[in-house]
Amino acid sequence: MNTRASPPGLSGAHARRLEAFASVAAAVAHSTDIDATLSTALGATLDALGLEAGGIYLVDEETGGLLATRHHRGLPADYPQKVQRFRRGEGPIGRALDSVTPVAVRDITAQEGVRVATLEAGLRALAFIPLYARGRAVGMMAVGAYKVRDFAPDELQVLGAIGGILGSAI
Repeated sequence: MNTRASPPGLSGAHARRLEAFASVAAAVAHSTDIDATLSTALGATLDALGLEAGGIYLVDEETGGLLATRHHRGLPADYPQKVQRFRRGEGPIGRALDSVTPVAVRDITAQEGVRVATLEAGLRALAFIPLYARGRAVGMMAVGAYKVRDFAPDELQVLGAIGGILGSAI
């Protein structure tokens, strides 16, 4: 249990988001191990936003699509294998790759092109965060919940900043 008080003027939720941003920034700055950095970043992001599931994908330089990394949390054990590759433009995650800012989906079941594995896993709300470095996408972090929910503008702002930091580490 976190017993630290929030800084003056910050709610507990805002303080958690700031702490996630700081954790990711510190992990990137101090780590020479990209796997450890990605794992830390995913965990801190999920914790800060109170989300249950997420994963990180990297851009395949040959195809421009997305390849799953081993960094997935809160998902069925076979899920990463079922969503191992996405073509650029395929489904919400592939379309979000062309966005410079995070793309939030309140209810993924209402979207076209969603993989059966995602629906079977029970995911509902998802945010797709492009990981950018030097003006190009190098990956994607997908985070979500098993219930329908909106992502607040300040949450998307923090996710965008985390995407930029992670992208620079890749």
